Amino acid sequence: MNIGAFIKRISLMFKNVLYYPGCLTTFVLPKIRENYISILKWMGQEHITIKELYCCGSPVRAAG
Repeated sequence: MNIGAFIKRISLMFKNVLYYPGCLTTFVLPKIRENYISILKWMGQEHITIKELYCCGSPVRAAG
C-alpha cells in the first residue's frame, strides 16, 4: 500500500478534524495554512476551524 492510500484509509476513521492554525500560520506563513487545508481536502477529510482563536500564547511564553 502506498502512503497516499494509507493516509486516505486512516482519514476514513475520523468524521471531523479540528484544525487550529494559530497565529504563526494565520498571519506569518499563510501558505502553510493553505497547504494543510489542501491536504485535508485531498484526504476527503471534513475539517472545522475556530475563527475566534488566533493565538495560543506560545510566542509570548517562549519570549519569557
